[in-house]
Amino acid sequence: MRASASHVVKASPLRVFWYSADEENAPEWLSLVCEARRVDGTRIGLGSKSYFRADVFGFESEFISEVVEWRPLSRAGLVMVRRIKGPLTDFSMWLSYRGLDGRTRVDLAVEFELGLPPVAKQAVELAAKMSVDGKLRESLRRLSRLLEVMIPLA
Repeated sequence: MRASASHVVKASPLRVFWYSADEENAPEWLSLVCEARRVDGTRIGLGSKSYFRADVFGFESEFISEVVEWRPLSRAGLVMVRRIKGPLTDFSMWLSYRGLDGRTRVDLAVEFELGLPPVAKQAVELAAKMSVDGKLRESLRRLSRLLEVMIPLA
């Protein structure tokens, strides 16, 4: 399943990228994520690994992800590398950034698979996709509010 959303944030690409691409900030703005922390002691960037606890359509899942794409101010992506708990059997997230006169267009896409019996899988995945699409739109609006209002300029 693939879900996506886009939003224009009234903040520079520099601010938007460095805040949203840091996995540890995900619970503050990404509504699917309940908890996130880096697990390998490395700094944010290509190859860094993080623990995630996420809620996808009411199903709690825990997994380890790895940053597989890291182009500062342009694009970041992570993929699940180890499933710990829950029905989420595959997960990836991609963020793209484009500067627009002091603002930033953010494109957010997630791909996921739920390990459910075939009978339930089709119905649940369709409902989950619609739910996740809405959650991604909500997440980008939350990111926008955080960066526009709540986080002071450095």
